[in-house]
Amino acid sequence: MSYSPPVLTSLGITPQASTIALGQSVQYRATGVFSDGTSRDETQTVNWKSGDASVVSLDTSGMATSHSVGTAAVTAQSSDLSASATLTVSKAAIVSIAIDPSALILNQGASAQLKAMAVETDGSKLDVTNSVTWTIDQRQVAAVTGTGMVSGTTAGTANVTASTGSVVATCSVTVTAPALLAISIQAGESAIPLGSETQLKASGTYSDGSIRDLTSSVKWSSTPTGVVVINNHGLATGKAKGKASIQAQSGDVSGSVSVTVIAAALVSIEIRSGNATIPLGAKRQLTALGTYTDGTTADLTKISKWSSDPTSVIQVSTAGDAHAMALGTATISANTSSIVGKAVLTVGPPTLTSIVITPVSPTVSLESSLQLTSLGVLTDGTTKNLTSQSSWTVADQSVVRITGTGNATGQKVGSTLVTATSGGIAESTTIVVQPVALVAYFSPRSSAADETIRATNPGGTGSDLCAMIYVFDQDQQMSECCGCTLTLNGLRTLSLTNDLLGNPLTGVPPTSGTVMLVTSDAANNSSCTPSSLSPDGLSVAWATHLSYGSNNVAVISETEFSRTPLPATLASALKAQCMFIEQLGSGQGGCTCGGGD
Repeated sequence: MSYSPPVLTSLGITPQASTIALGQSVQYRATGVFSDGTSRDETQTVNWKSGDASVVSLDTSGMATSHSVGTAAVTAQSSDLSASATLTVSKAAIVSIAIDPSALILNQGASAQLKAMAVETDGSKLDVTNSVTWTIDQRQVAAVTGTGMVSGTTAGTANVTASTGSVVATCSVTVTAPALLAISIQAGESAIPLGSETQLKASGTYSDGSIRDLTSSVKWSSTPTGVVVINNHGLATGKAKGKASIQAQSGDVSGSVSVTVIAAALVSIEIRSGNATIPLGAKRQLTALGTYTDGTTADLTKISKWSSDPTSVIQVSTAGDAHAMALGTATISANTSSIVGKAVLTVGPPTLTSIVITPVSPTVSLESSLQLTSLGVLTDGTTKNLTSQSSWTVADQSVVRITGTGNATGQKVGSTLVTATSGGIAESTTIVVQPVALVAYFSPRSSAADETIRATNPGGTGSDLCAMIYVFDQDQQMSECCGCTLTLNGLRTLSLTNDLLGNPLTGVPPTSGTVMLVTSDAANNSSCTPSSLSPDGLSVAWATHLSYGSNNVAVISETEFSRTPLPATLASALKAQCMFIEQLGSGQGGCTCGGGD
């Protein structure tokens, strides 16, 4: 009996019906059934064929590889035996997802877009950001939208997941403190006067939407330098006219604003009056002193608008001259460029402004007295007699002696300054002490009965004097003149008939007239020449008169010469007329000095 090997009687393919995604492969296997009832794997021995090679291709080992979407028959053939299966190729399927970025650091309040990229079975890559399902495990830390937008809520860590079907990808998210996004600067004034200040404020906008005050934490700067100076707290001071850019910086974030420095502006006005009280009736010039933002000052008196309230107390002119009208208090205002300065002034009682001494240009005769009056003029125009309240002084007490009540007595021929002082006000005048002439009238009854004239030097000057004698006739024409020495305490006696009337200029003795005796300084005229007159000192003279009663008996009487002031004009006239007699009289007109010394 001979042995025959078993014969292949049928073929089977697995899997029979299969669906794969485009790009995937599937391994087919062929199983043979033999005549002896056994079966064996024939995958490597059969011939593999694809019903549509554009959809599926098979290699010799039965590996089917998809190429396009569709359906194809897969056949395994061995001799005349074959077996077939159907393979369906569906569209490519996602096999993995990657999140970009895979790890995210996010400031609180900030947002970031995540991107999901899928890899499909056919090897293609696909953006599936908007189709995957986005979830987050720590919702208090961050939030994610359905399109992958992540927003930081609070500091912390969370995991964001993107999933589609069973394919999942994860991204870690770390939320940090909010980030500064921008700085804005608010200026109190965009234009500031020179020397003035303005406070700048820096505000920071953060990633979480918050706005914070960064004024004291930013770094401040200004360009160009020299126009505006700004301190660490944002206080800007205008230093020079111009425009400056102010910057505030924190890290890499900065903001800026422009500030213009304009001319200095007036900030205040001070009214200066010298004294807060003005005497009634007085006027006082007020000054308006303006202070500017750069610290400079200026006199604004002429350009200010002046006013007073009430005007019944003080009136102010347009030039700032205040006139005190009534007792009381008034508020004075000076207005310039809407800046007003004020001062309160009080009108007090009138005060002394000046003193007038009367009589004006006072003249007093030697050894005579004159009452001077001190009249005070007050600020309201009224006057007040201050004679007894004044302090009286003279510059040269040898010329004039004055009492505390202003009574002046001539001591010596000359002049000196007299001053009256009261309430701090002083007034002076020159008082002149005039020399004195002694005068007596004569009218002799007969030549047989002579009358005499006696003169003495009482020693007021302490030295010898000259007695200058001038005789005038009844027509007041000088008839004779002569000079006689009067020694200290000496006595001289002159005969009217023989000494004074015996040598008239005309040769005819006058029947009546006047004898004038002028005391002169002998030191300046040692020869006592009557035409060289320097009136000084004082003598005393008497005239002896004869009168007759009913029985024709002579009665002797003695009369002191009268004193009369001798002004300079009269003294000059006496000198001139006597000089005329001396030059043209040919010896006539010269009187004699009688007896004595």
